[in-house]
Amino acid sequence: MTILHPSAAVVHGKTSRLVVITPPSASIPDEPRWLNQMLDAGLEAAHVRKPGWSEEQLRAYVSQISLQHRPKLRIHSHHHLANEMGIGGIHYPAAVLPKLPLQPALTAEGRQLLQSTSFHMLSDLQGKGHYGALDYAFLSPVFDSISKQGYTAAAFDRGQLRARLAALAAPPDPAAAPCCTPATSPPTAQQQRLQTDQCQSSSSCSSSASDRRQHVAGARSGPAVIALGGISAANIREALRLGFDGAAVLGAVWVLGGGVTPVTQLQQLLKAMNCSKV
Repeated sequence: MTILHPSAAVVHGKTSRLVVITPPSASIPDEPRWLNQMLDAGLEAAHVRKPGWSEEQLRAYVSQISLQHRPKLRIHSHHHLANEMGIGGIHYPAAVLPKLPLQPALTAEGRQLLQSTSFHMLSDLQGKGHYGALDYAFLSPVFDSISKQGYTAAAFDRGQLRARLAALAAPPDPAAAPCCTPATSPPTAQQQRLQTDQCQSSSSCSSSASDRRQHVAGARSGPAVIALGGISAANIREALRLGFDGAAVLGAVWVLGGGVTPVTQLQQLLKAMNCSKV
């Protein structure tokens, strides 16, 4: 039996996750406290997006997040703080995305960081051959924004969107998986070295197609894609049914009123994600 994280749901057989993005300014009183409480409540990932903040401001903010929760944080600026403060990932705004394909991002102690970016067009949805070590990306705006006035949903063709998301979620071509083919004649010393290197770099070593399929089981052809823009408890299931790997929210959690809190807003979103109606 698969045990799901509290901020995950299964839609059409695929596990989908919820991400919370912080407001861009310090407009929410006690924001770090609320973020800690949401992480305590089962939130799996939080993006700390504070454009214009200095390194000192961002460090002071992150220092208020519990050490046990910092691996769940992704920061959008001052990326070197991820190494210093035990943060789990870094986000590249589209304008500052490094040269592609991305290489793995490692901390000084060899810990690998998750890497993400932002997409705004269907043509951005490319495979790992293009993006390299990119783990996931936001695609926006899927619906009319809650937090940004006038930021309306993009006119994504739903059929094309579903097809592109399905292609990225599909496993790579099994024929492209590394394999070690038995030699028909004794190999030279150089061939032996090349074959050994190839085998050691692969967790599966076989010339059979079935073994190559097993080698890529669970792999994807491209980065995960998270729906962003106007996500609410009312439409989150609709977004997931399109084939997104999860949903990211800002206004649905932080735009408050009527005595609600970010934690109660989060709970409503999780309830909507995990409802039985698909």
